[in-house]
Amino acid sequence: MLLYRFPEALCVKLVQPFLVASKEIGGLGLSTTEAGFINGTVGVIGLLLGGIAGGVAIAKWGLKRMLYPSFGMKDGKEEDYKEDSKITEETPQIKEMISPAEE
Repeated sequence: MLLYRFPEALCVKLVQPFLVASKEIGGLGLSTTEAGFINGTVGVIGLLLGGIAGGVAIAKWGLKRMLYPSFGMKDGKEEDYKEDSKITEETPQIKEMISPAEE
């Protein structure tokens, strides 16, 4: 958990030379004023919008569910898993595959 922002920290240091490097060597060729505008204004707007969107998502679905979105983890309620995977009594073949009957 301590290193989750480590890749971002490395990228932040590498973005500045990329923004101001000339196009001939693979950069964007921006002036320092344009690079500052991108980092300052656009960055702050993105930070604010991301914070608002994250707050709305946490208010709607809860913090625990939002912390693990890529893993599909939930709070462990069986009803949530059944609802998400659409397993119902109408699909007995799938239900048997998931929980086979004991012989």
